[in-house]
Amino acid sequence: MLVFIICGIIFVSLGIIEYLKRNNHANFFVNNRQSGTILCSSSLVASCIGGSATVGLISLAYKNGFPAFWFLGVGVIGLLFLGFFFAKKIRKTQAFTMPEILNEIAGPNVRTIASLIIIFFFLGILAAQFKALIEIVSAMTGMSNNFALWCGAALVIAYSMLGGQAAIIKSDFYQFFIIFIGIFTMAIWLFIETKPLNISNFQIFNQEINFKKFIDYLIFIGGSYVVGPMLFGILLSTKTEKVSKNSTIVASIIILLLAIAITCIGILIQNFKIENDEQIINALISNVPQWLGILFLTILFCAIISSADSCLITVSTIFTNDLLKTNNLKLCRLITVLIGIIGVLLTYLNISIIDWIFIAYKIYICGVGVPIFIGLMLYNKYKIKERSFIFAMLCGSFLSLFAIFSDFNILNYLAILISAIICFSSIKKMNVVVNN
Repeated sequence: MLVFIICGIIFVSLGIIEYLKRNNHANFFVNNRQSGTILCSSSLVASCIGGSATVGLISLAYKNGFPAFWFLGVGVIGLLFLGFFFAKKIRKTQAFTMPEILNEIAGPNVRTIASLIIIFFFLGILAAQFKALIEIVSAMTGMSNNFALWCGAALVIAYSMLGGQAAIIKSDFYQFFIIFIGIFTMAIWLFIETKPLNISNFQIFNQEINFKKFIDYLIFIGGSYVVGPMLFGILLSTKTEKVSKNSTIVASIIILLLAIAITCIGILIQNFKIENDEQIINALISNVPQWLGILFLTILFCAIISSADSCLITVSTIFTNDLLKTNNLKLCRLITVLIGIIGVLLTYLNISIIDWIFIAYKIYICGVGVPIFIGLMLYNKYKIKERSFIFAMLCGSFLSLFAIFSDFNILNYLAILISAIICFSSIKKMNVVVNN
């Protein structure tokens, strides 16, 4: 309980400080574009290492072994692609959000429709983070699951609402160090105290996570790192275009190391007798020294809220900036609270963390990701026709939704193909060069 209270005081204090220091929309949306390489890269890592990358990946590795690494490993590939090809372009736009960039790439109607799809997508991600928060806050405080959910979510909502992106990026800096130290401390302790890993543990693929599953991860999860609105928001807060690129590359290297360590934790706890797969984290905590258990709960807590706050501020700023087209901070703060409550309510649906993440990624990549990817690749050279961009987004979104409800996965790939064909065909027809 004490750790939860201390973390709560620190993070809310950061929100209050930013609220009192510079109460303007540039500070709330993009930290006044003052993030340097250290601050930006730590925020990228903290935002990417959330509930699915910790609680979800440990569980996945416990059940499926080292190939579970690819659940986060594809994110490293996506982040490197983002850094080398898109980071400078994103920062150069001087936008506040991803949909604002789309306004320049394709038009105002694209901005509106993309905003709706992104908000729908990120509500699923936010729900996954809040769902992961339940077990951690409950273990830290002894609260019931329901009370732990609302208390943990209230903390995230409070400091996000007060300080916006400025408070989140600064809190991510501290959370990053806690996450990094805690994960490697746990991995090293388990390596020393349990049955050691051997070469047979390090399969690239297996029956459960085969090459086909890897391709799914690469396209739908890795793709979300390339064209993710949450990461765009962080890159738009940097001082310069060079900082954006360097921060992304540094973050990808750190995430690679963390992905290996987290996967090894999941494999090493196979040595423990765990009767219920849903209680893997509790079983892990109960089998290590008390000090290590407290440290690990703290890093899981930091990992989850650092991702949840980024999701929350992404949705609220897009809703305010791109749907309502206003910079009114009072309204943005109110929307932040409302979005947070909706995210909490969605956790009551009986969907696992990994399933939440994968469903959300598929809808997003099929609906918005493909047109955005093509638009950014051709940015400053060609412009996609607005109607074609909208048609591609709607076709991709509806086909992906149908694929999810019908359990006919091939439709997701068909959605990507159709979306790409629509975009490229309109580019060929227009062949319009956009002036710098």
